[in-house]
Parts: sequence; structure tokens; C-alpha cells
Amino acid sequence: MPQWISELITASPFLGGIAAAGFILFIAAKYLKPPSKGIEHFLEDWNGEPARPGVPARPGMMQRVANIEASQSNTEQHQTKTDLWFEKYGPIIDKLNHEMHPNSGSSMADAVNRTEKALKDHIESCPNIQTNVTVTTPGA
Repeated sequence: MPQWISELITASPFLGGIAAAGFILFIAAKYLKPPSKGIEHFLEDWNGEPARPGVPARPGMMQRVANIEASQSNTEQHQTKTDLWFEKYGPIIDKLNHEMHPNSGSSMADAVNRTEKALKDHIESCPNIQTNVTVTTPGA
């Protein structure tokens, strides 16, 4: 404890007690202010703040939870519609996917690849024939 407080206590116990209590309150306020400021910020976020000039309103925690629940309900309704859509069109999409990618040899992609290879082999087996073809561009 500082020397001046000790001297005050010996001179007048009543004034010393008030000074000691004031000193303790000052120290407590100094070290408790940052945590209390955090609690104040938390309570402001929890309760929300009304709009004021130049600053939009901030909803409180209960309003945010209500917004989340409403959004969740919309998501569930959309998911139900999506499930019904996939139930209806899923088999068609699966069939198209099977046809568009090379797989077991029975897809349309496999048939195109076989035809392309056969045509390429046929062209390579033909003798080189010179043709007199003139290419003209329209408007020239």
C-alpha cells in the first residue's frame, strides 16, 4: 500500500478507511473495466440495436435465430422439391450419362469412337490421290 495511505490511516482511521476503500475501488475499476466492457458488448449483440441515423439496425440473437429457422424451413421445402424432381428425372439422367461416356462398349460414345477409328483406318489405307479442287471464298 502506498506510504500516504499508511500515514492517513494512522492520522485518522475514518479518513484512512475512506481512502483505502477509494483506492481499492479505483484499482478494481481499472482492472475490471475491460471484462465489463466485453460483457457490455456481448449484451448489446444479444439484444440487438435499433437503427439510428447513418447506422442500420442490428438484430438481436432471438431475431437471428428466428431468421435461421425460417431459412431452414425454406431449405427443407426446396429439398423436398429437388428430391421429387430427381425421383422423376434421375433415371433419364443416368441413362444419358451412360450413353455420353465410354464404358462397356454399348454406349453411343463407344459407337462413335469405333466409327471414327474405322473411318481413320480406311482413309489411311487408301492410296494418296491428288485432286484438283479449287476453293473459293464468297465475295472474292
